[in-house]
Parts: sequence; C-alpha cells; structure tokens
Amino acid sequence: MLVAVANSVDHLTWARFLTGFGVGGVVSNTISLNAEMAPRRVRATFIILMFIGTTLGGIFPPIVANTLVATYDWPIIFWIGGIVPLVIAALSFFILPESIKYLSLVPSRRAEMVRLAARMGTTIGPNDVIVSASHNRDKARFIDLFVGKFALITPLMWLLFAINLMVFYFVNIWLQTIITPALIKAGGNAATAQNAGLMFQLGGSVCGLVMCRFVDKMGLRPVILLILLGIPSTAAIGYLATTPWLVWITFVSGFCLLGIQFGLNATAGIMYPTHVRALGVGYAFGIGRFGAFGGPALGGMLIGMNFPLEHLYLIAAAPLVISVIACVVMIFLHDTGADAPSDETVLAH
Repeated sequence: MLVAVANSVDHLTWARFLTGFGVGGVVSNTISLNAEMAPRRVRATFIILMFIGTTLGGIFPPIVANTLVATYDWPIIFWIGGIVPLVIAALSFFILPESIKYLSLVPSRRAEMVRLAARMGTTIGPNDVIVSASHNRDKARFIDLFVGKFALITPLMWLLFAINLMVFYFVNIWLQTIITPALIKAGGNAATAQNAGLMFQLGGSVCGLVMCRFVDKMGLRPVILLILLGIPSTAAIGYLATTPWLVWITFVSGFCLLGIQFGLNATAGIMYPTHVRALGVGYAFGIGRFGAFGGPALGGMLIGMNFPLEHLYLIAAAPLVISVIACVVMIFLHDTGADAPSDETVLAH
C-alpha cells in the first residue's frame, strides 16, 4: 500500500524492500506450518499444492491491470495487492491453527496445545508428557542448521536454491525482452513471446500437480530427472526462439525449472526438525534470492556484451549441471542415515 502512494524513487525503493521482506517471511513460515500439520505420507504434496497457489496467483495482477488500471490508474494494483493480504492475515489470525509440534516445545502454551489436539481427535491428559527428539528446544539456533548430516546438506540445499532460482529468473525475466525483437525481426508476432511466458508459468503449475506424490515417495530423485530434462530444454530456447516450437519448449523449460523449485521447497520443509524448520526454510529462500537477482543481472551483462541468443540460454542452463551433483550427494547422505536430529514427536501417557 505504501507503493501506491509513493512520491519518489527512494520512497518506492523502501516500500518494495518492505514488501519483499514480508513476502519472504510468509513463504518460509507457511511452508514450515504445512510440513508440521500434514501427515508424514503427504507432506511434500501439501507443500507443493500450497506453492502452486503462488504461480496461479500470478494471473491476477495482469487481470487487474487490464480491467481497472485504465479507470483508476496504476496504484489500484497495489491497493488491491495490499488490502487483500490484510484480509487474509485477519482470517488466518482467527482460523489458522498453530503447529501442535511447535506447541509441544513451549510449556507456557500447553493449554492451547490440548485444545488443538482435541480438535484433531487426540486427548492429552494433565499428566501426559510430550516426548520430542528435537531435544525439546523452543528456540532455533543458527548452529542447529549444521548438526550431523546437515553440516553438508544445508550448504548443498542453499546451493540448489541459488542455482535454480538464478536459472529460473534468468529465463522468466528476459524471455519476452530479448525474444520479442528476434521474433519481429524474423517476421513473427510479438504476441508469441507473451504466450511463451504464459506457457512457462503454466508448465510449472502442471509439473507441481504431477510430481507432488512422487516427491512424497521418492524424495529428491524426481528432482534429478527434472534437472536432467531442464538442461537441454532451457538451452534450446535460444535455438527455437524464432520458430513455432518456442511456446512448447518454454512449456517444457517451465515444467522442469518450476518443478525443481517445488521439489526443493518441499524437501526444505520436510528435512529439518520442528524447532529449526522455519529457520532452515527461511535461510534456504534467503540464500536462494541471491541467485534470483543474480540471474537477471548476469543476463543483462551478457546481453550488453551482444552474446548471440543461442549462447545466452546455453549459458543459462549450464549451472544446472552442478545441481545434479548436489542432488546426488544429498540423496547419498540421506540414504546412509548419517547422524542428525529426528523429527518424531510422540505422546507418552
């Protein structure tokens, strides 16, 4: 809402910073709450389905822009974008339950935990004890992100987030900007590039629906397959940019790149124990954001150096090779059962 009343570049800059601050906190905490409340067998599914809302939500700003901006000017986008989250926040305050696992770690909130457990069909008596393998800590410590096998898994997760977001935003941000001139020069229609951008997002949403159960059952293994498919499909965008195949190759690239991110989001939300889950997810997204703004920056630099379109997307896809290696190592660490905190919380009568 501050953006809607911005009257200077500095005002706009800080308003956008605060927007990003809030959105980033919502994402990490919502993933954590989904992982806490979902049954173990469908945790990844719940997280991925939740995140599909992010991509589907992206269709509303263009609708608002096309229908209301002509009458109410551009601030209407940000008035709606500010007021709707306030309404959702109010509803969440009264309706959304706290994680019962987290409440079990906070003795002062035992009464709240008992009421929530009753709603879920479990009776907790006054003498019952909650036993948690998370060492019954209610405070997250940064060092906990590096205990046992997480000493390697956490940096690898950060690397995967950074690389995938770098490639994703490289493709997403520059897709229409650099391909539209190439299409027009080749005698094509600029609308094709817009359709390609839409297909890129649509491909990711479809992948989320398709892969969620596979991630629940197989962990990161489906993500490796998506990375292997994402390398050639992303690299091919530059070669097919002026052909009728553009919309379909961008669909495949979006299917892979957004699908990879869905899988990483679910994995980050599942692998950490309760007391440090939100911290782990938050750091993964925070570190990943360096890749998110690094990708478009790298693209701008390469465009400024007049790299051919074919080479741009070849370079964009190259870092995904490192992601394959990182995924293999993470799967190996998980399968070996290396020492790390568990996330089991049980009721002892």
